[in-house]
Amino acid sequence: MKTITFSTVRIVIAILITGQMAFAQFSNLQLHKEMGSINVNEQTKIKRDGFKAKFEMLGFDSLGIYYWNTSTQYTTSDKNVSAQLQILRGIKLSKRSMFQALLGHQSATGTSSQYYVGIHHPLKFGRVKFLPFLAYVYNKDQQSADFRFTSGVSTLLAKKKIIVFGFVNAYTKDKIVPDAAPSKEIGFQANPQVWFRFNKQIAAGGEFGIDYLGSRYQKLITIPTAGFRWSF
Repeated sequence: MKTITFSTVRIVIAILITGQMAFAQFSNLQLHKEMGSINVNEQTKIKRDGFKAKFEMLGFDSLGIYYWNTSTQYTTSDKNVSAQLQILRGIKLSKRSMFQALLGHQSATGTSSQYYVGIHHPLKFGRVKFLPFLAYVYNKDQQSADFRFTSGVSTLLAKKKIIVFGFVNAYTKDKIVPDAAPSKEIGFQANPQVWFRFNKQIAAGGEFGIDYLGSRYQKLITIPTAGFRWSF
């Protein structure tokens, strides 16, 4: 089993970026059971039978928006534990402007850390809220500039009994091909969540992970889960 550690510097940055927790619009803990399998290519098929625990917090305060997402995943086939941390922090450009400067950080076991600098503008159409941002992405291993477009989407349905929330991501990444000049490729990710609320704290539902990156997979990957969510 791998040992998961986060440096003291990252923990301090996380505390500073998330700001005033008292103004959180939602915070919750989730437990997911993965289902199905992934056909990575014609020769490789991976069964998804692990578990994932996730903590999410989304809020607004006097500075702007903030979002925190940590997840820990356990794979039953090889008894492996992995973890991921994502933090986003918006800072209003002025009291009247809806535009916010956005800073972010993302790290995961086995990969290099990424840092975001960009612009964010919240939108609302009817009952649906959008939280889009466009950012420059930096990590120490990249060969040239990368960019990322992300939008959070949330709404309540059926008299607030059904919660829909998730993110859609489109990003550029170095494409490494042996004996070929460096180039870029475009990746896509989405993770819509749908929950049925039994009361204000407890909900059942799941997440539907969608992932595509040509150099990693040869087709669109889908990973459904079933789970429970506790809000506080």
